[in-house]
Formats: sequence, structure tokens, C-alpha cells
Amino acid sequence: MYVSNSVIFGSDIVMFSKVSDGLYSLGPYWESEPLLYPLLLVPQAWTLGLELCFYIFAPFIVKLRSSSLIWLLIYLWTIKYGVCGFIYGFSDPLTYRSMPLEISFFILGILLFRFSKLNWVLNIRPWILFIPLFFCFFVFTASPVIHEKASAFGFFISGYLTPLILVISISFCIPFLFRLTQKSRIDSNIGKYSYPLYLDHILVLTYLGLIAEVLPWTEFWHTDLGALLLLGSLLFITTFPLVQIANVVDRYRNRFKKSRK
Repeated sequence: MYVSNSVIFGSDIVMFSKVSDGLYSLGPYWESEPLLYPLLLVPQAWTLGLELCFYIFAPFIVKLRSSSLIWLLIYLWTIKYGVCGFIYGFSDPLTYRSMPLEISFFILGILLFRFSKLNWVLNIRPWILFIPLFFCFFVFTASPVIHEKASAFGFFISGYLTPLILVISISFCIPFLFRLTQKSRIDSNIGKYSYPLYLDHILVLTYLGLIAEVLPWTEFWHTDLGALLLLGSLLFITTFPLVQIANVVDRYRNRFKKSRK
């Protein structure tokens, strides 16, 4: 616990661990006695734990040929979807939140990056790039309905196969979407603000909720307008300080680069 809170490594394991009757297991973590994930300083930073684990292997993985990466991807998906899903029927977190099986999606990202550098992708006509955009919009809109329909066919279909199909469908659109938005300042700002917001939103919303309860017009804070004001406060509180810090770091980084030249 001390290690995961200090260096983030292992926070995904703590997040989804279960302790019951002195026995330890990986999930279902919500049945743990006591619950372990509230002991994490930033519970949602379990995604960073996954990411940092990948960065340990990244220098070796990115040097592999695309054909080797494809075979490695097939191997990992066979274990995850064939063994863990179809044969044993393991549930969350093995469905999509555990290492080393989630390395497969990082590998998929490497392959998509290489795909985006192909000449025919770089030279594709701009109007064609809107087709993947509308396709992604359709997939996101239809995914709740698709998942609901898939639930009638069992947990493997709804918990493993359907998410995989949706991820692959969206993944093949990503290189084209990058081309479409690569010069967009709006897209750049969304990327800049999204991660600070993700890391801090639970803590900030908790305190804002406590403050809202003691302020006058308590019922106002439960209206749509009140929720909108809370959201605006959340965006300002979580993103402004971190972005300012990032700007200072970037300024010193650029100054350091110029001094080395």
C-alpha cells in the first residue's frame, strides 16, 4: 500500500484486490473486507499503474517487427479471450483492467501508429477522413444497445467479445481521426485538460459536494444549473494549476534545449 501510493506502481493490483477471511485474491474487489481501493490516495490512478508497467517493456516492444507484434497480440488475446474468458469465465478486473494482458492494447496502439505513417494514409483525401469520424460516432451511440442485446447471449459475449469488437472497430478509425484533428487547437486542448480532470475529479467533486451542502439554496445545487456550475468549478480547480505547472515545465525545457544548441 505504501509503495503503490508513493510510486504508483502496483496501484492497479491494490485497486482490484480482495481480502476475505485472511485470503487474498484478485477480484471481485467490491467484496473485500475491508475494501482496499479507498486506501489509495488517487484510486483512479490504477490506469497509470498499468501504463507505467507497459513503459518498462516499451523499449523492447517497439523494436519488434510488426509481424512479431501481431503474433504477440494474437497470443495475448488467446489467453485473455480464449482461456480467461471462454474457458474459465473470469470477471472484472480480468475482463479489461489487468496486466500483463492489457499490454495487448498498447501493442495495438503501436501497430496503429505504424499504420498511420503509411503513404496512402498520409495522402488520403480530407473529405474521406470524415467517414471514420461518423463511424466512431455511430459505434459510441450504438454501443449501449449492442451491449444490452449481447447480454442475452451470456457473459462471454457481453463481457469479452462485444467490447473487443467495439475496441477494434474504433481502433481502425484512430489513424484517420489523428489526420483529421492533428492541426486542431480544440483537440489539443481536450488532450491537455482531460488527464488532470480525470485524476482529480473524484477528490474535487467530493469536497465541492460537501461545500454545496452547507451553502444556502441547497436545492439549487441539485438542479441542472447547479450541476453545471459545479462542473465549471471542477474544470477550473483541477486543470488550471496543473496546466500552469506544465507550461512552466515546458518553458524551462525549451530553454534547456536552446542552451544545449
